[in-house]
Amino acid sequence: MRGETFSLRRDHNGLRSVYNLGNERGDCPNACRFCNIGRSPQVSSADNIREFDRQHEVFLRHLNGPYHPLIYNQGNATNRAEFSEQTLTHVLSAFRRDPRVVFVSLNSRHCYASRELLESLLRLNLTFPIHFIFGVESLSPRASQIFGKDTRGELKRFIDVLKWFNQRTRRTVRAGYEFGLDLNLVFLPEMYLEDHATRLGNEARVATGMRLELAELLSRLDPLVPVEINLHPYYRVETLPYEDMDLEFFMANLPGLQAMVDEHNTANPSCRTHIFVGVEGSGYESEHHLSQIARWKDAIERFNTTGDCHWDTPATRHRGSSEITKH
Repeated sequence: MRGETFSLRRDHNGLRSVYNLGNERGDCPNACRFCNIGRSPQVSSADNIREFDRQHEVFLRHLNGPYHPLIYNQGNATNRAEFSEQTLTHVLSAFRRDPRVVFVSLNSRHCYASRELLESLLRLNLTFPIHFIFGVESLSPRASQIFGKDTRGELKRFIDVLKWFNQRTRRTVRAGYEFGLDLNLVFLPEMYLEDHATRLGNEARVATGMRLELAELLSRLDPLVPVEINLHPYYRVETLPYEDMDLEFFMANLPGLQAMVDEHNTANPSCRTHIFVGVEGSGYESEHHLSQIARWKDAIERFNTTGDCHWDTPATRHRGSSEITKH
């Protein structure tokens, strides 16, 4: 079982309890080039159930209000080859009797969130909605080439199937039940530059690319499918030739991104969303990232909980959006 852990963080929906479980197939079949997980030790359903129970017991000692669990399994928790029906049913049933659960999020791709799976989730008669954690990663036309993960058209297909179920369940199951999405975007500066262009001197172009990414994502949301947005500055992986994205550059541009979400929420009150900045887990463990994260930790935690972007440090005053690569 992987030893990676996440702290118990808070966002607009409450506490985020991340359950890091194993892959019962032994690896994720999608094999995206930029993914830092790759093959993982194969575990059994019994192993996963035992590990989930252990982690859940620990979390229950610290959960003191609304929370929304996130279930990771080094792949897709909705693919029965990677996470059996027995395991998934056990995990979801553990939350059924807890009124503090806002929703439960499952790592997934659209192809695994089939109508068959959604029907099986409805039959569980859960007392909370299910969200699917989907790594869009980037909506840039260069994403497939650079990341080796082709998600073109996948977000629309995901929203369409969840919208269909949500329309039906509102009529036939119970008011308020719905499936939603937790969407991940990874900001890699080279995604917004021409081949062989350097980050230095192209800061404005990178900042524009980040805004265009978020604008495109917001334009695709649908009032019938609740969405939360996770933003991640790129961290270096062995399979790609790119350096870490500088966190101070990311934070200097975050207020502008939040302003876009605020504008979207005002114009679309039935389609509100929030940004969560994720800078934990494997990949954010380099000395460079750890020093930057320590400097920004309080500001990030405040932003994730409230959306407050009113920070003013010597770093932001001096550097603004002028630097985007690590030193």
